[in-house]
Amino acid sequence: MKTLLAAATLLAAWTTASPAMASGYPDRELKLIVPFAAGQAADVGARIIASRLSKLLKQAIVIENRPGAGGNLALQIAAAAPADGYTLFVGSSATHGINPALYPPLRIDPLKDFTPVAYTGWTPIVLSVGNSVPYQTARELISSPAARSDRLQVAVANPGARVVLQQYNDLAKTQYQPIAYNASGAAFMDVVGGRVPVIFDSLPGTLPLLRAGNVRALALTSARRSVVLPDLPTLAESGLPGFDLAPWNVYFVPKGTPDKVVQTLHDAIQTVLADPGVQDTLRTAGYEPAPPMDVAAVARFVAAEAQKWGGLVRRSGMKPE
Repeated sequence: MKTLLAAATLLAAWTTASPAMASGYPDRELKLIVPFAAGQAADVGARIIASRLSKLLKQAIVIENRPGAGGNLALQIAAAAPADGYTLFVGSSATHGINPALYPPLRIDPLKDFTPVAYTGWTPIVLSVGNSVPYQTARELISSPAARSDRLQVAVANPGARVVLQQYNDLAKTQYQPIAYNASGAAFMDVVGGRVPVIFDSLPGTLPLLRAGNVRALALTSARRSVVLPDLPTLAESGLPGFDLAPWNVYFVPKGTPDKVVQTLHDAIQTVLADPGVQDTLRTAGYEPAPPMDVAAVARFVAAEAQKWGGLVRRSGMKPE
């Protein structure tokens, strides 16, 4: 009887200790898969966050850039990783909103095959014009009968900017024509040279030309102003109420990752984002840190944004390039 009691006591102690052992996560290096090339806004934000997160978790974080197929290559690599919390994926409005509506169905479902961990931030998109364009503000452009009736050409260097243009056309009742470029540099060359009057591009991509006086920024496409350009109004403030589009990033893990691990990662990332020094560094790079949001709210955010971005893609008639 004593032997059985001792065995039962030992079994209970072992069972109780199991969750505590799980709290030892992480005990080795983590991998952060970024579906964009080094130097792009999402990559810059990921490196700033990972540097602080590594110190907090006391483990190295290896950033693996896997650009290609609009982010679908990295998506498939991340989905195939073990669901143990040691592989994170930097998802975006492209991988979870644009691509499912733009590309033929993949064997990976971005919404069903991943668990959202934390909303980290967004990159403001700027509506800018060349210096030869007469409009000084977005409100002038939006309210001008000539501009509304004209099929103005607009430079777009990525699918996100193309989706933003579709939203602009929908709300402003215009028919501006997208001129696609493979890179922002080439797009801005044509805007500066007066060959294309208007461009939608990211804040980090726009800032150097704006500070050099080569283009004129009219508005942001996000719902809120940027700390980097506090005097630049949003399109919602300029005559297009409800306009709210900005490419975002959410960190994901493969589906099946234990809830305790997801919560550990979520809490650590929220701690990093609450650091004023991290916030300043992100904003200096043109990346807006996200407000606090629990795991369930992040999942709702992703679902709603996927519907919004996907719907605009389908209305635009975009095709994979």
